[in-house]
Formats: sequence, structure tokens, C-alpha cells
Amino acid sequence: MGQDAVVWAESEFRGTPGLDARFQTRLVQTASALATRPQGTLPNRFDWAELKGAYRLVHAVTNPDAVQDVHRQRTRERLAAVRTPVLVIHDTTQLDFSRHTAVADQLGPIGDGSAGAHGFIQHNSLVVDPNGSQLLGLIHQQTFVRTPRPAGETRAAQYRRTDASPGSGRGVSRRWAARPRGRCGFMSAIAGPTSSERWPRPAPGARTS
Repeated sequence: MGQDAVVWAESEFRGTPGLDARFQTRLVQTASALATRPQGTLPNRFDWAELKGAYRLVHAVTNPDAVQDVHRQRTRERLAAVRTPVLVIHDTTQLDFSRHTAVADQLGPIGDGSAGAHGFIQHNSLVVDPNGSQLLGLIHQQTFVRTPRPAGETRAAQYRRTDASPGSGRGVSRRWAARPRGRCGFMSAIAGPTSSERWPRPAPGARTS
């Protein structure tokens, strides 16, 4: 990471609103562990005590976006210190939670819909300083779920219903949503940062993934 993971996590997450001192410490520990073990399932990335602590933290977080507040502020500070142009790199990711029945009512179709997969869509904006070869942070994140196509809908009706906003996908309508509650929503927040801030967005028709 270029720096000690615990030092990084302290700087990026300590002071998160809405958490008491115990959960502040747990958040720093969890973020540090995720940074040093970026791949695999949660049981593979944590020992049993860490995993139980992470799950308790998940249930303590009532607003996943708040987990990103400190990180976004640090990112803005790093951005303000750069005197040359930076890149805001956009990417849209489909997160598949088809097997997570506990959050099924909070999900929408992903992919082309033919496989019955469900999840949510996440559009991320990552700030990079190309001159200093530095990653400044994840400054913006939009999360939404797609609305299923009504049975028997014609293609013409589908296009009339389509939300043409960036990231919605041609022929697919969407609804903005808070991240699903529970593990999937929390981990998507802590793994790196809401649509209320005015940051650069991809131009209509631009390829973002």
C-alpha cells in the first residue's frame, strides 16, 4: 500500500460519525485487515474473532455512506494540494448478491437479466495524480438498483421508460437507492467511497466500464 495499513486506516476512517469509540477502533481494524488481505471471502480474510467483530460493526453502522465521510474529506485535501491536472477515473461495477436471500427485496436485475442474477450497480469515481503516480482516493460513489422490465412490455415502451442518466444503461430503467443493509452494503462502503456531491460525472454515452 505504500504505508502501514493501520496508519492508513486510522487516517481514513477514524472519526467516522455515528460510531462510539469501541466501534471506531473496530472500523480501523477491519479496514486495515481488508487493505492487507484484498482477495477472498470474508471468512478467508479474517480469523474467527476478527470476523465476529466485523459482523458486530456491520450491525452498528446505520448509514454506510457515513463510513466514507472521513476518507472523502482526506481525498479532497489531497486533491487540493495538487497543482497539476488530475484524472477522475469512472467505473461501473455490477455486484452479484443472488445467493443472499436476506437482502433479496433490496436488489434488482444485473447483467442482461437472462440468468436471473440479482444485485446492485455501483459507479465509482477514483482520483489519480498521473504526474506523481499517486492514488488520491475514491471521491464519489453512486449506488442504484435496476427496475425489472414489466412482463409483456414492448421495446418502444421500454425505451420510453428508460432513465437516460449516466450509468443506467440503454434500455434499462433504474432507481437510486441506499446500499443494501447488512454485510454487502457495509463492505461496499468500507472498501472504498454519495451522489449528493457535485463531482465530475461521465458524459452521456461515455464508456465507464
